[in-house]
This record gives sequence, structure tokens and C-alpha cells, in this order.
Amino acid sequence: HARAAQAARAAGLNATLDLPSLERLASPDAPGAALLAKAAESLQLSARAYHRTLKVARTIADLDGADAVRRIHVAEALSLKRQWAGADQASFAKVS
Repeated sequence: HARAAQAARAAGLNATLDLPSLERLASPDAPGAALLAKAAESLQLSARAYHRTLKVARTIADLDGADAVRRIHVAEALSLKRQWAGADQASFAKVS
């Protein structure tokens, strides 16, 4: 389902989106953007980690059948980020 949604947008796979396409297709709603901004500051996310989180959130939204990336998708992407980085729970508790 996620690949079909990505193919329908004719932008390629979310993992390979360039920055302009990522900004156009994966910009989260206001609550999602606020959560991501707070996480970026609290966790000191690099630009690469920030953009990777957006790509994962877009894929989660695709799996959810959602047209837009919402806060719930960003939150799930950040929870996966915690697993990627092996970060401690206290760091992520600050952004929830």
C-alpha cells in the first residue's frame, strides 16, 4: 500500500526524495511540525536526521492511508528514531 501511494505521487520512493519533493510531500500539519521542531531542538537532530524522520513519517502516513503527514505519524517516526539511535528514554520523554 505504501509503495502504491508513493508510485501514485510519481515522486519515487520516500527514502529517495530530494529536499524540494520532501518539503512538498512530507510537510506535517501544524501539531506535527511543532512536535518535530521540539524534538529537533531537544534531541539536537542533525539536518540529515530531521529529513530522515520526515521521510519515515511520510511512509507511516502512506501505510495509514493518509494524504497528509499528521502529528501521530511524526510521533511514530520519532519513536522509531529512538530505536535507531539507541537513545535513552529520558531524552525522548522531553519531546512527548
